[in-house]
Amino acid sequence: MDTPTTATASTPLVFPTGTELYDSLMKSIEPELLSANVKHLDDAYMNESEEDRKKRYERYTQAYANYDKAYAAWEAGMQKNVQQYRKHAFRSAEAKSRIEEAAALKKIEEAIEVAPVNSAH
Repeated sequence: MDTPTTATASTPLVFPTGTELYDSLMKSIEPELLSANVKHLDDAYMNESEEDRKKRYERYTQAYANYDKAYAAWEAGMQKNVQQYRKHAFRSAEAKSRIEEAAALKKIEEAIEVAPVNSAH
């Protein structure tokens, strides 16, 4: 799975489910270990020799090590995107606040300009 796309404050980040994430990373590493396939491995390798089973388990061990690396890279990308999203959301909130404050200040200034001046005699 690619790292998540950068989101803006108006388009939230989308997080995959655990199974979606696992399968998206594992599919290019070892398709036999996809969540839908794992439950059928015993049947598929029922008549496997001990030597072949040992080789397959070694392959699976390597696949899980590669998965851990892929997950770490995905997680780092997600963390970066979350930080970017947070900064963007904060900047958007600041900009909105400045606009609202400027509008309120303008109303106050206009009210002062049109208010009658009481002159004491």
